[in-house]
Amino acid sequence: MAHGVKYMNQYTGSDFDDFLAEEGILEEVTARAHKRLLALQLQDIMDETQLTKTELAERMQTILNAYRSGVYIQGIAIRQADPPQAVNEAFKKVTAAQQDAQSYINRANAYSLQLTQSLYYQNLDNNG
Repeated sequence: MAHGVKYMNQYTGSDFDDFLAEEGILEEVTARAHKRLLALQLQDIMDETQLTKTELAERMQTILNAYRSGVYIQGIAIRQADPPQAVNEAFKKVTAAQQDAQSYINRANAYSLQLTQSLYYQNLDNNG
């Protein structure tokens, strides 16, 4: 009894950036990731140095002024940066595809074991 498993994951072998680009959300996700990384780094600096947001902003402004950047820091607000809804949905799709793939692998392994045992016992019956 042969079982045919047809499963195609269009993202197999590609990277997550390719997936996000195909979904049309790579730039938005990248921008949010950069903002979140910067927020985490600023929080780490404040935790390590025991600086307040105001003190950190003043130090950053001093550095920016030294470079004559033309940037003025009005304040630091560290907020939770949640991913866009499209990213959540895409992540769910990827996770579901991974779970489906693992399920198919498990079924194939079980069938392979069953077939191997069946052939083994057939061989014993024929030679025994």
